[in-house]
Amino acid sequence: IEPGLLFEYKNRWYLDGWDINKNDVRTFGLDRMTQLQLTDKHISQNRSHEYRAMRQHVIGVNSAPDNEPVRVVLRLTALQANYLQSLPLHPSQRPLPQTSPDYVDFELRVVLNKELEIEILGMGEAVEVLEPVELRETIKQRLKKSSELYS
Repeated sequence: IEPGLLFEYKNRWYLDGWDINKNDVRTFGLDRMTQLQLTDKHISQNRSHEYRAMRQHVIGVNSAPDNEPVRVVLRLTALQANYLQSLPLHPSQRPLPQTSPDYVDFELRVVLNKELEIEILGMGEAVEVLEPVELRETIKQRLKKSSELYS
């Protein structure tokens, strides 16, 4: 592995690196690495700008290199909006013009992944996904399955 980018998410450290054998980028959790060995192989090229570009629109760890960022619009209760403003989900996050005193809409430009879904689900009934429809349906199905556990 040619090391590329070291990053932290939720108090865990990860390494994006170029897997020479698979000829592709891979992500490794540092806490799961064992039996590391240094080699005398030379790093063939500096890909640090590629790693940073890949992570630019990602919340969390998981993202395929070909995933494109999409516009995500979340509607939050006024109370939950305060929390999201003080601890944004992503640097692209911005509030949209407020049309009601009861809620605030936020726009993000991110890649759809499990970590985004987990962040949304963690806000419970204080959030509604307005866009994109694909994400809204995914959250709806996850909530339905979760609700069935309590039936």
